[in-house]
Amino acid sequence: MSQAQGIGNTGMSREELIKKAATCYMKAEWYGDAARMWKKMEEWEKAAECHEKEEEWEKAVECWEKAGKVLKGAWLRADKLKQKYQVFEIIDKMEAETEKEALEIQLVRARCRSKRRNKKQVARVARKVLDVEIKKGEEHFYHWAMRIAEEVKRVDLKGLIYGREVKERIKGEKEEWRKWLKEEWGEPLILPKGYEKDELEFEFETVRVNRRGEIEEKIEGKAE
Repeated sequence: MSQAQGIGNTGMSREELIKKAATCYMKAEWYGDAARMWKKMEEWEKAAECHEKEEEWEKAVECWEKAGKVLKGAWLRADKLKQKYQVFEIIDKMEAETEKEALEIQLVRARCRSKRRNKKQVARVARKVLDVEIKKGEEHFYHWAMRIAEEVKRVDLKGLIYGREVKERIKGEKEEWRKWLKEEWGEPLILPKGYEKDELEFEFETVRVNRRGEIEEKIEGKAE
């Protein structure tokens, strides 16, 4: 029987069966088995993500590198495996082809240096993620910046990153922000109306005064 005819009575090809198995394993949160299936299909990125969920960092690095995502592998080497010298050897040979890739390299390098004294410089690199447009599928920029903020103990920067993630509607980050705020400050998370939709309105008042400091005119306004 050919694969085109399907296996058994399923009417599905071998590849389709493996993909279905991987999807079922992921729904059941059996990420190790899911990774094994994705590898059979050479879906290295999906396999890497599964290994990360299982905290199998070396296997995840291997898969990221096979997927051609060397910087994601380098990040795990720096953050989880503490292989900073190997990381420097990798990134020192790289030339960024895009601004985003250049930022990735800076973040990886900053993670390697986050235990040193120049923590202000390291924090500045993490802060850069708030100045660029992060598209769907690029959420790792926020996650990397958050880890750096944690390492240099910048709770203000963590708050800013959480705020951006929630505004960008990244799944699960609103609850993470709420949990962190409660643990850090003992305060509940209260967002103004329209925050997540970027529809905030601010009322303001412009005042014109004369040379004696006396108010001559008040003008009320609204910024959206």
